[in-house]
Amino acid sequence: MEPNENDEAGFGELYQLMAMVAGAICFFYKTKWSAWLCLFLFFTSIINFRFEHMMQQGMTSFTLVTVAFTQAYLAPSQQQLYEQKRRMELKNNPEMGLQAK
Repeated sequence: MEPNENDEAGFGELYQLMAMVAGAICFFYKTKWSAWLCLFLFFTSIINFRFEHMMQQGMTSFTLVTVAFTQAYLAPSQQQLYEQKRRMELKNNPEMGLQAK
């Protein structure tokens, strides 16, 4: 029995799908563990892809990993944005800080 052309990607597509889910979790929740999971699944999917599928799928996965790490490590969280806004308000209006004490 000859292998079906649709099945040539093997488990690579499954690992890429899981990497996409981990990347989405990282994008929305900014968790560092999901960025590392996305990177691990990216390498696993690249290893399991056939050569013909590797270039396009690999670039898509690499972009996803890059976005995940950017969100997890470089983008400010909502808490950091709130604290920065609060510091700017206190700097511009020092009386606000005295009223809070």
